[in-house]
Amino acid sequence: MSGAAGEQARLDAARAGDREALGDLWRSHNAQLLRYLRGRHAGNADDVAQQVWLDVARGLPRFAGDADQFRPWLFTIAYRRLVDEWRQPRRHRELGMESPPERAIDDGPGDGLEWAVATIRRLPPALADAVALRVVADLDVSEIAEILGIPPGTVRVRVHRGLVRLRELLDPTQMDVTAEPVSTMKGVS
Repeated sequence: MSGAAGEQARLDAARAGDREALGDLWRSHNAQLLRYLRGRHAGNADDVAQQVWLDVARGLPRFAGDADQFRPWLFTIAYRRLVDEWRQPRRHRELGMESPPERAIDDGPGDGLEWAVATIRRLPPALADAVALRVVADLDVSEIAEILGIPPGTVRVRVHRGLVRLRELLDPTQMDVTAEPVSTMKGVS
């Protein structure tokens, strides 16, 4: 079984307590989850991801959605865990910071995907959240709006501003003062 039917079957089996099916969900979604967390959190993304999957395992029996709703649910949990991390004063002291990092540790080109994720970390937090959920997690605007608790129009603006800012960060000499309007951006609707 493959495709949407296979994903739904794995989700149903995992919801019923099948550990192998939960492992299949992990294999299908964990790399994308880690990229999102690393794009928003320079420190312990693996630890946060582990907690997210524990929350998923605990919550699956109560999850009433279908396979199409699983990924937005997963990233909702991830976003909330990330917010919890930043609210923990103990964690800030351990990392020696007062607020989330906005600069990547290594700004070099390195691995293309990891470099792109590190570049997203350089955005202000509100823009980074919207861009990471849209581009890295591949969620649509309405799903992001629900996760962040903001109107879809605000998501569109943040994604647009974030992408413009990324363009500036990547090549300040190529700034386009006539940036494409939000309503015509490919994939942002």
